[in-house]
Amino acid sequence: MKGIIFMGWKVKYIGNLKPGGLVLTRRVEAGLKEINQCPDAWYLVAAFDDNTLFRFGSNKYDKDIMVKPRYRVGETVYVKEVHYLYGYWLDMGISLLTGNHEWVFIEYEKMGVYFPDNLPSDIKPMKGHSHKEGWYKRSPLFLPAWAARYHVVVEDARPEKLQDITNEDAILEGIEPPEHAFVMIGSCVDAAISPKEEFAEVWNEINSKRGYGWDKNPWVIRYALRK
Repeated sequence: MKGIIFMGWKVKYIGNLKPGGLVLTRRVEAGLKEINQCPDAWYLVAAFDDNTLFRFGSNKYDKDIMVKPRYRVGETVYVKEVHYLYGYWLDMGISLLTGNHEWVFIEYEKMGVYFPDNLPSDIKPMKGHSHKEGWYKRSPLFLPAWAARYHVVVEDARPEKLQDITNEDAILEGIEPPEHAFVMIGSCVDAAISPKEEFAEVWNEINSKRGYGWDKNPWVIRYALRK
């Protein structure tokens, strides 16, 4: 089973959804890399096989590119998040490629798993690489399927330009809508930031350094996931 990584705030949003609740996520995937070198030069030509394959065209480059989303419609995937596992680090020796020590984490599945929001206060996580057994904080990348607490079904997958997101979609991305249309800033009244504008800020915090900032308006895969 494939996993899909989310940041803590979005994991919390998914956790608060009722069974059958919908969440959206937009992803810049490897298959879009060439297209996003100049995103405005490309357009979507066609979708095939229930949105499992997309054909892009470009008048500028006089070529077509086929893009296959990482996650397929109808597929169940598990949510990958920061977690704590019990185990120890095993030193595998010096890598011939990097010249550094290679470490492998040995986990004890029978000890279960904890997450940042349910880690007992009496547990003090171990730090760094150590041969000592204990609870270690692990990246979402390494959450095993058996330890996942949330699963979602891919209901839809389709390409779109990032800035085409609506306020409604931004809310389904986990952005909280403003309580009021206007806010006080000092002695002035100003319009509240819209969900779309807030999404743009969150997007930039995650993706600007990768070269896919909001202003570049890259192509993304928009996934609709059902809990």
